[in-house]
Amino acid sequence: MVPRCISNRKIEKPHTVAESLVKPCAMDMVIIVMGDEAEKKLQQIRLSNDAISTRISDISKDILDQVVSGLKSSPVKISIQLDESTDVSNCSQAIVMVRYVKDKSVVEVFLFCASLKTTTTAIDVFELVKNFFSENDIDLQMIGSVCTDGAPSMLGNRSGFAALMKREIPTLQATHCFLHRHALAVKTSL
Repeated sequence: MVPRCISNRKIEKPHTVAESLVKPCAMDMVIIVMGDEAEKKLQQIRLSNDAISTRISDISKDILDQVVSGLKSSPVKISIQLDESTDVSNCSQAIVMVRYVKDKSVVEVFLFCASLKTTTTAIDVFELVKNFFSENDIDLQMIGSVCTDGAPSMLGNRSGFAALMKREIPTLQATHCFLHRHALAVKTSL
């Protein structure tokens, strides 16, 4: 018997097609482990697109809540690393990673990715980060360091993102990402 999930494996559909992608695999597993009676019961369960989409949203919110809780309980200041860019479809976005201490270990995780509505200027990125921290009830003063690429909008002395952050957090340490420096050095040596 060829498992139903093998034949549907490459249908290249969105993640919400549980009825035609996930359920057949689950049915194959249930038959093998529990038999035909369990398969009949599982067959009665409907997996709508809304149910799957809601579950994905719930999981996403739970992960964010865990990260925010970890940030708030960090015994030392946190570090963020961010990059802003415009993709091929002309969509501007910022990606933020965070590093903090949890249970005597350093944790580094993805914090958020968000579209920049208009431009990728320093003030836009600053407002995006500030709003995220505010919406999640995280004190901006928890940030001890920031790491970005060397673009003027990020590290400019007067109006760059780092300068705007330093106005809010005078003790902030801002650094130019060493990978970006490495890429620049390699580019000129070729």
